Amino acid sequence: MAKITVNAFNFSIRPLVHTKNQQTKMHSHATGQLYFLNSGMISGYAKNKYWSIVPNCIGWIPMTIEHSATMWGNIAGWSLYLPASLCDELPLEPCVLKTSDLASALMTRIVTFTNTATLTEQQIKIIEVLIDEVKSSQPIETLLLPQPTDARLIKITQAIWHDPTIEKSQQQWAKLAAISVRSLSRHFKAQTGITFSHWKQLAKVMLSLEQLAQGIAIKDIAYSCGFSDASSYIASFKSIFGVTPRRYFSGYG
Repeated sequence: MAKITVNAFNFSIRPLVHTKNQQTKMHSHATGQLYFLNSGMISGYAKNKYWSIVPNCIGWIPMTIEHSATMWGNIAGWSLYLPASLCDELPLEPCVLKTSDLASALMTRIVTFTNTATLTEQQIKIIEVLIDEVKSSQPIETLLLPQPTDARLIKITQAIWHDPTIEKSQQQWAKLAAISVRSLSRHFKAQTGITFSHWKQLAKVMLSLEQLAQGIAIKDIAYSCGFSDASSYIASFKSIFGVTPRRYFSGYG
């Protein structure tokens, strides 16, 4: 278990409450940042990856890492800002992690701490356990979308991310980037860890979370995210997340 002294624990807790979409441009903190959501959804960009934070998971941004964030839907949750002394054993890269019933219960207790400058021993122990829970949590790879490093491939991924309704074959995308189809496939897999076709599917489904969090109709989401119809969208969503779009956010408000 991580051991924390009172002097080391100079941290802050801030509520996240937004009833309309709000965007924060690229910035960084001198502290590490943990996100916990009860409702709504946050999308962002950091360290060459797009990411999505939804209820029932933990978002982590290490200290000094440049990142952007956009709030979608009725946001309710909390953000913890951790000093360097508490970040040593946490991931070095931004990530979205699986949460647990214990972590959720601990967070519910921690946000009631009204004076974080004078914590009791019991309060410190609760935070120690939360840090250990975060440290042992597994990443949710389907909520992270890696970007290639090759400028030619970035041209393709940015075009898809900003307009997922664009319909092009792999040959047409390769022509746009002035690269052969074979090179596109090989370099894309080497730089992102996933195939180009899977990247496109994951990008469209991740983008759909923004609208899903706002309660937009499934049919409208499907067309605006580049799917031919609602059925193909639901099938793609379920293949990635294991549940239907509506069930994914059910119970979170």
